[in-house]
Amino acid sequence: MDFQDQLRNYAKLLVSHGLNVQKGQLVNISTEIINRDFAMLVAEASYEMGAKFVNLDFSDQRSTRLRVLASSE
Repeated sequence: MDFQDQLRNYAKLLVSHGLNVQKGQLVNISTEIINRDFAMLVAEASYEMGAKFVNLDFSDQRSTRLRVLASSE
């Protein structure tokens, strides 16, 4: 079993037991962009468990820093 298979199995474990995703649920995943590949595995596993919709919300430290420094509010 290679590392990608282990990540896929971990995503399935996280979704089925950690998050307990049920059929028809909405799932929101918020993470930094560097974790995109794992977030996609979690989204895939969520759909396999019957999630109705998975929203992926990515953030980037550089854009967040820019917003903090340049924002007028």
